[in-house]
Amino acid sequence: MVQQKVNGAFTIPTRALVMIFDDGDYAGAEVKVRMNVPLGVLWEIQAMAQDNPRPAFDLFGDRVLLEWNLRSDGGEAIPVTSDGMNELPVDLAILIMEKWAEVVFKAPAPLPNSSPNGVTSAEEDVRTAQ
Repeated sequence: MVQQKVNGAFTIPTRALVMIFDDGDYAGAEVKVRMNVPLGVLWEIQAMAQDNPRPAFDLFGDRVLLEWNLRSDGGEAIPVTSDGMNELPVDLAILIMEKWAEVVFKAPAPLPNSSPNGVTSAEEDVRTAQ
């Protein structure tokens, strides 16, 4: 059921996905990404990924990444930005974007009618294999 509110504003919450890598070289890596990016950002990333991937990775780093536990081989925290995306090994950067795209482009599940405590979660946990 949709309720209409005449004089109130609605703030769109950020929905997040936590990708947890369970096996392979990146076992233990956790990456939190924004799921409900603006539609224009989604189209830009998709278009750039085809023709000129560098700006797509930059936009992903600046508009989609929220958190991660990644460190360089020297032990320094890698920034959660486009600069940080550019510090990642190629296969890991591609894997992160591919797993995010798989979830973003799949059909959304139906919304639940209610939850036991009246609160729905805005964060998902997805375990992923490489």
